[in-house]
Amino acid sequence: MDQENHSHQAGHTHSHTPNPTHAHEAAAHPTHTPTSAPAAPASKAWVIGLVIVLLLAVLGFVAYQKFAVPGDEPTPTSNRAQVKLLVDAQCSFCDQNNSILIKMAESNIKYDVHVIDIYSAEGQTLAQQFDVNVVPTALISVAGLDQNVEIQYAMQRLNPTKNGYVVFPEAFLDNQPRTLTYLNYPGTCSVDQGKIRIDAYVDLACKPCAEAYFVLKTLENKYPQIQANYIPVQYRRFTQQAMDVALKNNLGAICADQMGYYRDYIDCAFLSIQFGSALDINSMKACLSDAGGRSKAVQEQFTACVRDDTNSTRKVLINNINTSNQLRTPAQFTPAFVFDCKYSFVGHNDLPLFLCQAHPDLEGCAAVLAAGPVQEQPQTPGLTIYVPDQNTTVTAPTDAN
Repeated sequence: MDQENHSHQAGHTHSHTPNPTHAHEAAAHPTHTPTSAPAAPASKAWVIGLVIVLLLAVLGFVAYQKFAVPGDEPTPTSNRAQVKLLVDAQCSFCDQNNSILIKMAESNIKYDVHVIDIYSAEGQTLAQQFDVNVVPTALISVAGLDQNVEIQYAMQRLNPTKNGYVVFPEAFLDNQPRTLTYLNYPGTCSVDQGKIRIDAYVDLACKPCAEAYFVLKTLENKYPQIQANYIPVQYRRFTQQAMDVALKNNLGAICADQMGYYRDYIDCAFLSIQFGSALDINSMKACLSDAGGRSKAVQEQFTACVRDDTNSTRKVLINNINTSNQLRTPAQFTPAFVFDCKYSFVGHNDLPLFLCQAHPDLEGCAAVLAAGPVQEQPQTPGLTIYVPDQNTTVTAPTDAN
């Protein structure tokens, strides 16, 4: 009986109402089928998120440094270069800036500028302290130039450093003509009452100098109050032959001047240069003949003067060149002009404009000033004037006599 009852129970499925207590416990403690990888703890997910945020921040900073416009970021005042800009505030037509500041800005060197009139008490003190001869001149503090170490090295290599400042006279770095004011024009220079003095530094083998000469001659004919002094200087050449030709040309002009034929001689010499003729000794003698020196004695004296290495002719040329070199800028380049022992500039197309700027009351200057500068291709400075050795020989052709 017991066996039958047991079999009966085993052969039937029993159903019953679930116990609510058991159902609650089942819900609270569910049974899961095990998986191959357990879920990541919450603390590990937080670390991963933090790493991602930091990585995005670094990438954003790098992108900003790469694409930000230079100058947007603030620069501490202590890291900025300090500039004392000496200018001639009394000169309405003189430049009031120095082109080195343009180059500094292009090189991302930040600076503060203090503009000082050269004729003020502070300006005069600085001029003596830093040996300033021409304005505009920029005194640039060494402190702060390390914003661009390559530019700092170049600036300190090219220009003197005094009392923590690099002294930078205007040097035409942007290749544009500038009107400068000379404070200490070398030698004794005076302007006669009612006259306009123009010192023209020209190289007799320089075509722009020839063009400048004729422009100045036109102005002389128009304004009788102009006193023009033509000062032969010799520009550096890159071959011995070119140096010899230039030396002979300039010595020939000085010899003609000593013999009283200068003006007409250089008319011929400059015309020859303009039309591409080489000024050998024969063409130089022909120019002297056109100027009136036709006699055999005059021709022989002229030839001896050009060929003589020991006479005063070469010393005059060397003295002219040394004087020009003392002027630093711009008269170290040719053609260069100094008005009234004070104002100087390089170039020739704007000679009438510069004359009218310095003397606006001259007849016709109102129209010249209204027209403004000539759009010329400015001469690129960078060559220094060649000072010939006093022992340099000038060899004339064998048929010179």
